[in-house]
Amino acid sequence: MKKFSFLLFHKEYESFLEQLRSIGLIHVNEKEGGVEDPQFDETIQELSRVDALVKEFVKLNGDKNTLEDSAGVQKYESVDTVLEAYNKLVEERDTLVARQQQVEKFKEVWLPWGDFDISKLEKLKDAGWNLEFYSCNSRDWNDEWDDKYDILNVAQIGVNRYFVVISSAEDTVSIEADKVELPEISFSESNREADIVKDKIALIEEQLVRLTKVGLPLLEDYQLEIQDRVDFAKVRLNGDKMAENHVYLLEGFVPEEKADEIRAFLEKERVYYEESAPSYEEKVPVLLKNNRFVRMFEMIGDLYSLPKYGELDLTPYFAPFYLLFFGFCLGDAGYGLLLMILGFVFTPKTTGATKSAMQLCKWLGASTILFGLIGGTFFGINLYDEGWGFYGNLSQMLKAQGKTMNDHLFNLALIFGAIQVIFGMVLKAVNEAKQFGVRYAVGTIGWITLFVGLVLSYFLPSFGVSEGFVSIFRYVVVGFWALVSLFFSNPDRSIFANVGAGVWDSYNMATGVMGDILSYIRLFALGISSSILGFVFNNLAVQFAPENIVGKIIVMTIILIIGHGLNLFMGVLGSFVHPVRLTFVEFYKNSGFTGGGIRYNPFRKRVK
Repeated sequence: MKKFSFLLFHKEYESFLEQLRSIGLIHVNEKEGGVEDPQFDETIQELSRVDALVKEFVKLNGDKNTLEDSAGVQKYESVDTVLEAYNKLVEERDTLVARQQQVEKFKEVWLPWGDFDISKLEKLKDAGWNLEFYSCNSRDWNDEWDDKYDILNVAQIGVNRYFVVISSAEDTVSIEADKVELPEISFSESNREADIVKDKIALIEEQLVRLTKVGLPLLEDYQLEIQDRVDFAKVRLNGDKMAENHVYLLEGFVPEEKADEIRAFLEKERVYYEESAPSYEEKVPVLLKNNRFVRMFEMIGDLYSLPKYGELDLTPYFAPFYLLFFGFCLGDAGYGLLLMILGFVFTPKTTGATKSAMQLCKWLGASTILFGLIGGTFFGINLYDEGWGFYGNLSQMLKAQGKTMNDHLFNLALIFGAIQVIFGMVLKAVNEAKQFGVRYAVGTIGWITLFVGLVLSYFLPSFGVSEGFVSIFRYVVVGFWALVSLFFSNPDRSIFANVGAGVWDSYNMATGVMGDILSYIRLFALGISSSILGFVFNNLAVQFAPENIVGKIIVMTIILIIGHGLNLFMGVLGSFVHPVRLTFVEFYKNSGFTGGGIRYNPFRKRVK
């Protein structure tokens, strides 16, 4: 990135910003703590309101890419008319929904009393008779009420008793029970009105869908327009006023390959500017530059953080590992085949982030097929136990060695762990050398030398190297580690401080690295559990299948679909989460990744 600082006369400030926005190259540096401006806050609130409306419109339509032909639907000239019509329909729908809930309560009240013409109560009242409706818990019933009043028991529902007290106009009724106020309409009228209201709500919902079909593009344009206003106001407010508010100072960042374009623009506009290399302490944006394959994994890296400016982007380095780890965890060739089919079917039908996810799905499916074939599992069927073709010969060979494929997969998980942890340390050394200089990376280089050297010394005798040479080799490795990691790990500290820090690092390394490598056993554990569950569902299907051939096919199909569906869902979830955990904890930690970067987001006009 290149840092550009502009000095602008206050009368030319906004016109310059308009020009700057039109070229869309510079990421403007934002003030610490944000900006304060009442008008800006109002615009932000309006943007939030419109964002919510767009989500609601998309929700009403489903995916906006599946909008049907809107021919015959009413046209709207502006977003204001769309919003006016939308608000009116929503208000009508809310009123009807409230009435629907009220009518449903009427029906509940009427349930113990049955259906009758409520106007007859008024006629009885006019004739001098009152009918009062009560309910009480059965244990609160008082037999004296029967002697004192004319009571008609109507219903007993659960523990509640429902009864009517019949009295003349002159009588006074005093009963310690809950008096029931009957609804304004009868039970049958409540039912009829419930149906009418339901139909009206359905009609309004249909009108809302039609409205959003034609209104969504207008609303999205309006959303971009407000976003443009927000962006412009934010950049304008981030300029520092100087010289009694006559001059503005604005700072921003441009990718180095675009620097020539911004220089040409500034020369043309005759603007005073200064150009410099940004320091690592500044809030410099980052622009990831990955190829098509690695870009699929950026969504996983984004779950944690972007690298800070000057730091290595670890996405290309964890992507191959993540791909292998996912397949290792799921470990069933049949499930991998399903994932690949899913990816191939939906990739052409999706866009943006969803399309990228579907493309990744294809690769993850291929990796799962690979490990499924290695582990010998196809929809829970153990190919080694079945002895089919190549697997029969391999199974015999492994038995002759006294081992199983699971023994090798267990060791492979640990080997993957050791490789990724040491590879992370190598990246840490590269990162330190890149950001601060090679002198700051020697401590990490010492640790890498120690780990790699000890591993090599273990295998050297098997290549015919003498024990004497191996011993000398070990002394050299340990001596080099002690020299650079204990005494010169940090050039800014004294030797004594380095020794103290080195002893502490040795303790952390001895406990941390071993724990990190052992953590990769989860790859094997998840893969084996997925295979076992698939095998269990296959057995259940066979055991519960009836003798009848038709019944057998139906029962086995149901059990296999539900069982393998659940196993696939849980397996994919675990296979996504645990490699993410290994990446963000074990790999990032040993790579010295700090993160906290902000994405390069140039100031540009969104409305075309």
